[in-house]
Amino acid sequence: MSFTVAQRTREIGIRTALGAQPLRLMLNVFGRAGWQIAAGVLVGSILSGGAFAAIGLGLLRAAPLLLAVAVMMGFVGLMAAFGPARRGIADSSKRGAESGRLGRMAAA
Repeated sequence: MSFTVAQRTREIGIRTALGAQPLRLMLNVFGRAGWQIAAGVLVGSILSGGAFAAIGLGLLRAAPLLLAVAVMMGFVGLMAAFGPARRGIADSSKRGAESGRLGRMAAA
């Protein structure tokens, strides 16, 4: 997530300069993270369901465990996205403020 947000810092800075609200930017970052997490949880659930079926536990008996792990992984993934997203928004707004300050200094 940190890498993804670092790549998008310039985009976030431009959106901030154009007046985007921080909440909207956070939702944008969380939306992308949500899709990545959902894909990972889906693939992991399918593979682990197949593994449980292969060892004879059956999908019905493993379903509560799979659901609990999927919810936990989704929560952990979103919490892991929160720090880099907040940092990326703060960095981009600082850069925007610095460039505005430097532009005014050059004009003076």
